[in-house]
Amino acid sequence: MKKQIMICLTIAWVVCSGCGRLLSKTPPFYTTGIYAGTRVDVGIISSGGEGLVFLLDLPFSVVADTIMLPKDIYDKQN
Repeated sequence: MKKQIMICLTIAWVVCSGCGRLLSKTPPFYTTGIYAGTRVDVGIISSGGEGLVFLLDLPFSVVADTIMLPKDIYDKQN
């Protein structure tokens, strides 16, 4: 039973990784600016709901936002 739960959690974690970044580019979560995906994750975590999934996703969103940081800065300046 524990093995099945761990497998399900691992699959959910892999599938959702970085999804805060993706959500920040789609309505109703559309957010612009620096670290938009991280801000979406934190907003969802603080409002309750699917907080655990987004808490697990938070490190991946931070990495994705950091990789996209030069593009976000460029977009913000133009």
